[in-house]
Amino acid sequence: MYRKLLKKLDIDPNYVKSISTIAIGNISAQAFRFLFWLVVIWIVTPPEYGYIRYSLTIANFLALPAISGFPSAITKFISEHTGNKERMQFYAFQTIFLDSLIMIFVVCIGIIFSGMFPKDIPLLSVYIMVILGLYSMYYAYVRGLMDVKRIVMFGVSVNISRVIFVFILYYFNLHGILWVMFAYSFPLAIGLLIGNVSGKKALSFKRFAPDHGAFKRMLTFALPGIVSASMWMFVGRIDVVFIKVYLNLSEVAYYSLGKTLSSIIGFVTGAVIVLQMPKISSFRENKKKIYNYTKKSLKIGFLASLLLAFTLYVSAPFILKWFFPPEYMASLILIYILIPGVVFSGLFAILGATWAGYGKPIEEAKAVFFGVISILFLNFLLIPSYGAVGSAIAFTVSQTLIFLLLYYRSIRYFIYNK
Repeated sequence: MYRKLLKKLDIDPNYVKSISTIAIGNISAQAFRFLFWLVVIWIVTPPEYGYIRYSLTIANFLALPAISGFPSAITKFISEHTGNKERMQFYAFQTIFLDSLIMIFVVCIGIIFSGMFPKDIPLLSVYIMVILGLYSMYYAYVRGLMDVKRIVMFGVSVNISRVIFVFILYYFNLHGILWVMFAYSFPLAIGLLIGNVSGKKALSFKRFAPDHGAFKRMLTFALPGIVSASMWMFVGRIDVVFIKVYLNLSEVAYYSLGKTLSSIIGFVTGAVIVLQMPKISSFRENKKKIYNYTKKSLKIGFLASLLLAFTLYVSAPFILKWFFPPEYMASLILIYILIPGVVFSGLFAILGATWAGYGKPIEEAKAVFFGVISILFLNFLLIPSYGAVGSAIAFTVSQTLIFLLLYYRSIRYFIYNK
């Protein structure tokens, strides 16, 4: 029955099996991530929680060169040479070496900026940048290997460890931002250790001389990716900055919780995206294969997102009432407005991964550019009158717009330009 249904939908059962494995791991990792932030909310005040989420947002913006284009290059160039261990080792070293240099550079820039603008750019953001950089580098490496077990074990072990540490803090009544950051960061070392000993045998480390030709190729790929990721990050996270500027840190806290809860919808699409880019890279620009694979990915992402969205619409009031302090009921209306935006955000990300795997991340950037314009205009227009609700509306409208633009571009290119 199950296989017949998949066949009718033109979906390969083996593809579903791989996606399901990652989806289960992704759901587990995100569930523990959610539990971590749930406990954090109970051990810090709303303004402190807002400050942590604001610092995290700033860290993501500052670290963009090291957590977007170059990690994508790590994934692409390793997966592109699957079957040729020597070339995989070569590109693993070159891309990780270059990304490490970029990471050192952005951390130095972050320290300078946090010293110049301590009230607007917290020094805490620099600390978070290091964590984000190391996490994204290793995650990009295992994605390039397309090692499903290693991908799952790394993400799950990091988030389980975070939950364990934050419960210890709660039990011993250790409150405050610095304790939370310790619980957030130290588990990365545990995840790296567990990820390194799980799954199939990884590439052995082999040092190569820096190769200018490889660097040039990586830069050609990574720079448009950074532009695209920067605009994508802007569309997805600038709302937190607007709310901080126009309103206050408590409103940032309520809005951030709304974003965290609505992100549940992206659990399955997140799993699809993990394999999307390396798989598309392995097709070596065969447009028919790329189109068919992407069509199946969108089907799975859309159906799963609808199911999770309906579930969240029904359960959100009970989740907020049973698990969060009373003041966080203010997040409910935000969740309802954000849900459609998160659905379209996940579907857009699948298409973005397709274009990145194809080697043209600039196509994603073209669509996101219009999202940047719309979210800026709508936030300026709506927040003064409607507060955080206005920002939620701006997010959903912008995500819908950029998905439709990239979907139209993808259909025309991969069907009519064969």
